[in-house]
Amino acid sequence: MPTKYVAEFRGVQTSDEKATPKKTTDEIVNKKSRIDTKKIGKYATAAVALTMTASNMYARMRATSNSITGDTVSQRKLNNTMAYLNEGLSLFGSIGVGLLMSGLPGAIAGSLVSVYRVGMGAFTTAQENQVKQAQWQIESIVNKEKQGRLVQNTLGGRI
Repeated sequence: MPTKYVAEFRGVQTSDEKATPKKTTDEIVNKKSRIDTKKIGKYATAAVALTMTASNMYARMRATSNSITGDTVSQRKLNNTMAYLNEGLSLFGSIGVGLLMSGLPGAIAGSLVSVYRVGMGAFTTAQENQVKQAQWQIESIVNKEKQGRLVQNTLGGRI
């Protein structure tokens, strides 16, 4: 009767198995469902830039057309619309993309940039308004003087 030999392998790695442990289905699902915010931020930034470029090109074409036809009412409406659009895109660009790229600190930094930009715009507008008011006051004084001379010349019969 022939002798039977039985081989038993314990804790030995065969050549078919890899050295890395196999991933569980939970690890695979979690890896695939993770959102890459940097990619989304890049696409959102590109979309905002493309929208701003396209809208500004459209606005320039309309401004040229309005200038040729002399349609000042339509131009004022277009200017207001473009101001709102650009402000909204700028706000989204600074806060939204900052949020996507860096999380909450990026959103806070984006909002601070927006506040600074709006604040500086308001300060600049206030300064320009002071200059205009000073010019109007000077013109008012000059006009009163001219009107007084005209009345005096009229009453004196010098005209």
